[in-house]
Amino acid sequence: MKCVADTSAISWLGRIDYLDLLNQLYEKIYAPEGVFRELESHKPVKEFLESHVIPITFKTEKERRRFDRLVKRWNKKVDLEDVADLEVFIGYKFFTDTNEALYANKDAKEKLSLYGIIRDIAKIYELAEEKRIFNKEDSIKYLENLLKLDYRTPYIIDLLTKLKIS
Repeated sequence: MKCVADTSAISWLGRIDYLDLLNQLYEKIYAPEGVFRELESHKPVKEFLESHVIPITFKTEKERRRFDRLVKRWNKKVDLEDVADLEVFIGYKFFTDTNEALYANKDAKEKLSLYGIIRDIAKIYELAEEKRIFNKEDSIKYLENLLKLDYRTPYIIDLLTKLKIS
C-alpha cells in the first residue's frame, strides 16, 4: 500500500514515537510541498521526512498549475480550513498512485471521505493488525499513547472500549 500523508499525521505519530509504523504499513509515503514546509522546523520528524517521504513533484509547469487549480476548486467544494489538507487529497487523488490519504484531522476525514479513502491515524492500528504488525495489545498501547496526548479523546476512548471488549 501507498499513501499521501498530511502534516498532522506525521507530527502526531512523531509525538507518540510511532513514525516507524508508517514504514511498516506503507511501501511508499508521499507528501506535497506544503507538508514539507510545515514540518521543516519540526526536528523530531525531519530525519523521517528526508529519508522516508517522497515529495510530490510535477513534470511540467502546466502540471503544477493544474494541481493549484484543483486545490482551489476543491477548496470551494469542501471548505477545509487548512490548504495543506487539500494538497494532500489532490496529491492522493490525482497525482500519485497511492491507495489512501492519511490525516490526523477530523474535518478532513469527514469532508473528504466521500471522495476517496481517507484514513485517520487513530485507525491505522486496524491496518497494522491486518498486516500482523500489531496484535490486540499493541493496538491498545498505540491508542493509549494517542490518548495520553489528548488526541481526539472521546473517539479514542470509544475505540479502546471496543477493542478491550472484543
